[in-house]
Amino acid sequence: MAADTATYTLHVPACAFLQSLRNKGRSPNIERVYAGRLALYLNHCHARRIDWAAASFLALSQL
Repeated sequence: MAADTATYTLHVPACAFLQSLRNKGRSPNIERVYAGRLALYLNHCHARRIDWAAASFLALSQL
């Protein structure tokens, strides 16, 4: 599951994506790896106030 690290609130679109992997019969290891990386991406976007669904390369690369 993908959750906000500060509040542990689940991110609905991310959870739906992970569920779709499960429904397609993907390996549990794929889901585990994707969940961790997806959580890092979402938390990075949240911390920098970037819209995760429309993030540009420049917005993501700025520190």
